[in-house]
Amino acid sequence: MSGGQFINGDEDINPYAYDELLKLIHVLVLCNESQVNQEQDSEFSAKGSATENALIYMAISAGVNVTELTQKYSLLQTNLRSENRNIMSSVHGTDEQHKFVAVKGSPAEVVRICKWWVKNGEVVPLTEEDREAMEIENDRMAGKALRLGHND
Repeated sequence: MSGGQFINGDEDINPYAYDELLKLIHVLVLCNESQVNQEQDSEFSAKGSATENALIYMAISAGVNVTELTQKYSLLQTNLRSENRNIMSSVHGTDEQHKFVAVKGSPAEVVRICKWWVKNGEVVPLTEEDREAMEIENDRMAGKALRLGHND
């Protein structure tokens, strides 16, 4: 993301054209400690850590109405990061009376607890080879400073 736009190489990306990207953005809004308010002029304000606020503003730049999203998926429980746990999770209620769990944090720890993932639009088992490929890609991105840091 650059200047409020999503970019892949030289191409602008509309997150609404990529279901998996949009779902990721929704998770980053739902699993977030910032307090979000919609002002009378329809502008949003976020109050929280710089990193959490950046995720909220990224979602807003993508066209996500964060107020509607958080109302649609009511927060039931939050499990914060801790000294021995480098992930955060939140549990949300859905319209269908199901529960939705949103997780973010250390890529290695998130991948370790996952059994499934969405690949090419399909939910498929997450194999050890997939985990290794994700770890390699995460290291590559970190080496190019392409990840959002954990320290605020």
